[in-house]
Amino acid sequence: MHKVLDTWVTCDDNDMVMEHRVFTVGSGCSEWRKITGGQPYFPFEESVCINGYIYFRAYPGMIATEKPVMVSFDVNREVFHFISLCDDISNSEETVLMELDGHLTIVDHQGLTSGGKNVIQMLVLTDVKDGKWVKKRVEIPAKYSEINDRQRFKFSGTTFSGEMIFAEKSLVNPFHVFFYDIKKNEARKVEICGLTDFEFSYSNVLMNVTSVSEHVESIKSLT
Repeated sequence: MHKVLDTWVTCDDNDMVMEHRVFTVGSGCSEWRKITGGQPYFPFEESVCINGYIYFRAYPGMIATEKPVMVSFDVNREVFHFISLCDDISNSEETVLMELDGHLTIVDHQGLTSGGKNVIQMLVLTDVKDGKWVKKRVEIPAKYSEINDRQRFKFSGTTFSGEMIFAEKSLVNPFHVFFYDIKKNEARKVEICGLTDFEFSYSNVLMNVTSVSEHVESIKSLT
């Protein structure tokens, strides 16, 4: 059984009201259910689902002026919970959300610069109920210096096995992707063939690349 969470804001007599609705796929019901509870928030775009919880950063309230928090939504119980963010790393626009060993992790890859410290800072949520975060630091070995070139590569997510993915920012030939194993402190380089095997009249135009990780096709009908 799958669920879809939809949140939107309505205006009533000059007052902004946030509403949450849930659609349960495969339940035989074709209607959205309105759920109650939960504080209003102004969400960031990025989210991740881990062990039955949807996580995303947001500003508490309807205006993006307060310090951001982490919002968790329990898909089973359909309950929202706010988790405090106590570190500057968590508020940076350069950070991304990922799953690491079953835990929500905020990754700051600003330290990956050519000739820089080649360091990835992480905040790992070890206790959802108490909102406990643990800071981790990963240093990329010099032999994988290509990964550290932020002009060329970008952090693009993780694999199901926990490897970090660094893909080329632009459509180039050859096109490479690095898979970095944090536990083993090793990386493997993979060449993706065929991406540039087409005619393009504007040969001097730089084409950006959007990478999607952990995508799984399913033949299950969503109707």
